Amino acid sequence: MADVQQPTEGSKWTHHNGNLYVVLLLANQASTKPEYPVTVVYQGNNGNIWSRLLSDWHRSFTFLALGTPRYNPGEEQEGDRYLNHYRCTHEGRMAQGQPVREWSSTWSCTCNDKCPVCNVEIEPYQSDDLE
Repeated sequence: MADVQQPTEGSKWTHHNGNLYVVLLLANQASTKPEYPVTVVYQGNNGNIWSRLLSDWHRSFTFLALGTPRYNPGEEQEGDRYLNHYRCTHEGRMAQGQPVREWSSTWSCTCNDKCPVCNVEIEPYQSDDLE
């Protein structure tokens, strides 16, 4: 049997009704109590935030793509020279009271990236030369 893609932060999914969603986080991962099951917290293109039990996730969702990976030292790709730092303060996010989203990733240049949650193109606020 093939491995089933598990929801991870920033991964993109489509619901059986056709709507697109981005996983924000998995809650209760450290809990060992059955009354606190692992829950997927996800956001639709319209900005609404939802949650669903991980055990029920694949009943309604189909995997589309992995999101922008977080930077893990030692996992740079060949040719990566810069560690770019991004901060999404998209007006729609802020108007809905959503937190500022920050992430870092390695690139061969100091270039823009898309927010893994709202898909808005973001310019790096800082770029560190890895060489």
